[in-house]
Amino acid sequence: MALLKYVLRRLVQAIPTLIGVALIIFFMMRVLPGDPAVIIAGPEASKEQVEEIRRQLGLDKPLHEQLVLFFGDLFRGDLGKSARTGRPVSVEVMEKLPNTILLTVLAHIIAVPLGIVAGVVAAIKRNSPIGLGITFASLFGISMPVYWLGLMLILVFAVTLRLARRRNRFSQPSNPTQRRAGPFLDGEHREDYEGIDA
Repeated sequence: MALLKYVLRRLVQAIPTLIGVALIIFFMMRVLPGDPAVIIAGPEASKEQVEEIRRQLGLDKPLHEQLVLFFGDLFRGDLGKSARTGRPVSVEVMEKLPNTILLTVLAHIIAVPLGIVAGVVAAIKRNSPIGLGITFASLFGISMPVYWLGLMLILVFAVTLRLARRRNRFSQPSNPTQRRAGPFLDGEHREDYEGIDA
């Protein structure tokens, strides 16, 4: 019961943090230079097509209305459409989630036993070359950014040593309109845009 109360208390305390992060993301997307509609539409899109995308994204509304719509969609689980594929972001997240879970589980299966063994050895062989080496390797692993370390491991084991097979698990849309503005446009605006890409 005490553990359940602790978990619930931590979840409640996380709510203001999540709201704060959402607010930061919302305002950062509005103050950064560049118009998202123009970026999505591309350089060859007409003014009407850009305005249609702005309407689809709700960027033509006042800031306070955009904020209300933003949190309304967020609480409903509607994360919008991907600017790359035009598909719902929630659908794409769920498609990638099994791979993320698989990677996380495999990483823990390897890391937990290895960490326990390394910690015991480092404690027994304290101040020895082995203990210092384990301590240095641990500090190095913790200090390095995960995204950089992951890329370096791919470069060493998959590219250089060829001990692991590289494979893209995620298909890329072949139609340029699926990667750009097409999915955001309706009716004649979409037909005009597809004519540009053709």
